[in-house]
Amino acid sequence: MWWVIRMKPGFALPLAALFVGLFSVAPLRAQAPADVYLQVNKDLNDYKAIETIYEVKEGVEPFAVKSWFQGGTFRRIKASQTGDGGVLTRDFYYDGEGQLRFALVTLSSDEKENPKPPVEERFDFEADKLVRYLGPSKRVVPKEDKAFAEMETALVSMSTDLKERIEGSTAYVGMIGGADDPDHAKALAGTVFGAGYSDGTFSEVEKGDYYHLDLQEADGEIATFFVIKADASVEPFINDPAKSKGTKIRVHWTEKMQEIPEAGGATRLKVCDRIEVLK
Repeated sequence: MWWVIRMKPGFALPLAALFVGLFSVAPLRAQAPADVYLQVNKDLNDYKAIETIYEVKEGVEPFAVKSWFQGGTFRRIKASQTGDGGVLTRDFYYDGEGQLRFALVTLSSDEKENPKPPVEERFDFEADKLVRYLGPSKRVVPKEDKAFAEMETALVSMSTDLKERIEGSTAYVGMIGGADDPDHAKALAGTVFGAGYSDGTFSEVEKGDYYHLDLQEADGEIATFFVIKADASVEPFINDPAKSKGTKIRVHWTEKMQEIPEAGGATRLKVCDRIEVLK
């Protein structure tokens, strides 16, 4: 179960929204939380990653979750939730044994004009126990404070729940499965690796066995999305790409193993689900 509290109308937050503490000194026998944080971010590009969207319950905004692994061991899980109050992110860091050592909670404004500075808290953990907690004003929250125990329960529960959800996904099974495992290919077929959206400028549509929609992103790179079935939001770009060229759009996509008979089986693709025109 994920703990939630109501902060603003239309924005439900996990209890972890109460926020978080600075780095602490861990016993010499273990890597310090600060070192875990630094090492994971330093090596992040070397880890395998999975992205997905989790629905919590009706009326609560979904979570966009990305997790990183060293082998099959969790090293980081980042869960973000957008609501009327901004973007709330819970970021969990794990040591080489997969033990929770550090958590960062941030509330960031999503306003484009005059955004408020982010509010940030940090927590240090040892053996699933909170050992240090700093609040938004870098105020050390004592262990005797009621909030200390509440935050420990909320963050450990959320970390555990996320790990269980991810480990039960076909994406995780496909990631750790061996190429010689006869069930590996079955696990990958139909696997959803993640979902999200990409903003940019519509470039063109290429037509082969399927339509390929090209999006020029802010950095100048071209992102390509498969169109398996064009809905009403996609059809104008398919039917008259010249007229739509240069339009600022948001492509909502799902990355998954898509069955493509022409390619001889399932292929990992980013599939365009719908298009939103940006102003």
